[in-house]
Amino acid sequence: MHRALGLLLLATTSAFAIPGSAQELETKGITDGFYLFTEQEVGWFKEDAEAAVTSARLGYAVEGPQLTLGFELGPRYISTFNLQNRTDWSAKLEGAWVPENTSFELYGEYEPALSTETDNSGFYQTAKWGLVIPLTSASQPQFDIGQGFADTSDFYIKLEQQGGWAVGGHQEFILTSPRLGYGLELDSVEIALEAGPSLRWSDQTSPHTDLATKLDLRFSPTERYEIFMEYEPTYIFQADQTGLIQILKAGLVFNF
Repeated sequence: MHRALGLLLLATTSAFAIPGSAQELETKGITDGFYLFTEQEVGWFKEDAEAAVTSARLGYAVEGPQLTLGFELGPRYISTFNLQNRTDWSAKLEGAWVPENTSFELYGEYEPALSTETDNSGFYQTAKWGLVIPLTSASQPQFDIGQGFADTSDFYIKLEQQGGWAVGGHQEFILTSPRLGYGLELDSVEIALEAGPSLRWSDQTSPHTDLATKLDLRFSPTERYEIFMEYEPTYIFQADQTGLIQILKAGLVFNF
């Protein structure tokens, strides 16, 4: 049961791969282009490693002053440390909208994937949407393709909901996460820290609340590429599964 819970949360986060290096929404005019996204992700429940996911996807983004859209496609190699390794194929459609003359942002992502697991082949899906509200005039929303929302200055509130559907269409979970965040930009380094409750429904009987935090580090020495790292610990308070789940991601995004 513990292993199943860890894999469930790992699948939740791996669907929303962290970084991408697209320009900020504040840029004037329309820009577009290809990028290559690569990522290594590992998850633990308590002291036990649950799974490792290696992703490589080719993406294309179109960015405007208020609206940004992106699409990615590529393989995902999954290792569960029990010799049941496999390579899936995933696609991702993502976008963000900052209404004119406002400071808040609406964003969403949808990721269908083709599972090659023995006796469980077929499509599984994850999706999320969210709202970002800056708390000060210095906190300006921005959206990096592949990364999702990434604030780089001062305090903000993020309201986010995620869902996952197994092969065959059965809904596996819903996560609702209100979080307080703080971002800081130092030259080519960006740091963001978020914390807040995570309301999780994984069946039809007993939703419960966990505590989730996230540390996001990104380094962009040039406009061509970005190096990233994200650490996301979540403490589970459910009576029969109490413990700490940790997700660590790192990778590189290269702009053509």
